[in-house]
Amino acid sequence: MKIVDLTHLMTEDMPVFPGDESPAFEKVTTHEEDGYMMTQITMWSHVGTHMDAPAHIIAGTATLDKLPVEQFVGTAVVIDCYDLGEGDEITMNYIDRVRDKADAAEFILFRTGWDKYWRTEQYYGEFPCIDDEVMQYLIDGAKKGMGIDALSPDPVESEELPVHCGLLENGIIIIENLANLDFCGYDLFTLCALPLKYVDSDGAQARVIAIIEE
Repeated sequence: MKIVDLTHLMTEDMPVFPGDESPAFEKVTTHEEDGYMMTQITMWSHVGTHMDAPAHIIAGTATLDKLPVEQFVGTAVVIDCYDLGEGDEITMNYIDRVRDKADAAEFILFRTGWDKYWRTEQYYGEFPCIDDEVMQYLIDGAKKGMGIDALSPDPVESEELPVHCGLLENGIIIIENLANLDFCGYDLFTLCALPLKYVDSDGAQARVIAIIEE
């Protein structure tokens, strides 16, 4: 069995969505002065590798703390979109290459390769996003969730966020800013994406791992 960590390390200088505040980590006690170490963490709920709840976009819908824990674990497959460039669309052609596995998976993860731009200005620019047909495929397949190794499944300049709206109103969680999808292979594996559990959670940082049977 192989475990792959799909989570970016959180630091004060990490990329955040334009307009969001960077996280802060302050040592409030130290070994030298107090005999133990604790950290005060200040961060918005949608920075780093994180999960969007339906309530993030749609009023009156579920927050993460109201979803069953089973929503966050399931079979997954990586869709390789590495050949796409800035502003390109992820189409059904990519799904169809591994259609049997995609149909069987509960989570669809899109590998654009954009995590290689983490900590660079290009990460905030135009990146590949899924098109309407792929969004409808995820909805029709009643997937538990989708993930992407970029800032968002919608273009960064989008104000209407049609992909977010379409997926979240159908109960499909969105995982953003994934890493290391290139280490997962292209067979089905088990995904664990466990968000922080806090009240009225519109979104939360998640430790996301792939469990791969060898």
